[in-house]
Amino acid sequence: MILTFLIKQKRNKLYIFVILCFFILLCILFYGKYPLKAQILGITFFVLLFFSFLINNKIKVSLHTSFNYLFVYLYFPINSLIAIPLFLFGFLNMWSRLALKRHKLNEIVYGFILGNTVGISYLLVFNYLNLS
Repeated sequence: MILTFLIKQKRNKLYIFVILCFFILLCILFYGKYPLKAQILGITFFVLLFFSFLINNKIKVSLHTSFNYLFVYLYFPINSLIAIPLFLFGFLNMWSRLALKRHKLNEIVYGFILGNTVGISYLLVFNYLNLS
């Protein structure tokens, strides 16, 4: 129980550090007047990490899974022939997390839902703003 608590605290510190780094990156992207595509991409990663951090306070979320499925939607506007195999690769990724006993099934499901939700949101904004 104590070991689990210490590991969770260590993971939370890592999340806070990475979220802070992405916040600094977002400031640079916005105040440096970088292209809107870069700003939206930065926001997307920030949102994924922020929600992973929030969910992590209740249950560990599989970042491997969530990032894998986010990348599917990032690649989709570029080349759907890459995105489709990447989506299928996600199932191998999820299986590996289970086989290596790095995650439980519900942690992987949360990662799958989070990655797809943020990824679909990115794709909707991308298409709405006509950033292609």
